Amino acid sequence: MAHVRASELWSETLRDAPRGVLRRIDWAALASYVAALDRYARLEQTQRQLDEGRELPFLIKGSHGPMLSPYLRAMNHCIWVITRLQVETGFNPGALRLARHAGR
Repeated sequence: MAHVRASELWSETLRDAPRGVLRRIDWAALASYVAALDRYARLEQTQRQLDEGRELPFLIKGSHGPMLSPYLRAMNHCIWVITRLQVETGFNPGALRLARHAGR
């Protein structure tokens, strides 16, 4: 995923949301969701630059040898936050299918 600004993520999220889903969710949760998506994109871009030209991606030199990049841990945390917010807000594939079906 290339770096995407939060405002672009807002537009994409609102555009892609099925009708009726966003009325039911907490807007603060949506703001957190978009912020987490943006944070993940920036972390991924930084990690990609760090990995460029390296034989072993996601590893950095530590004081006792190779270790996982701290960006990887932060990216995994963003994925956890994004997934949790999707479940809490109903903004996940299962809920979206139900919302589409209910809108028919």
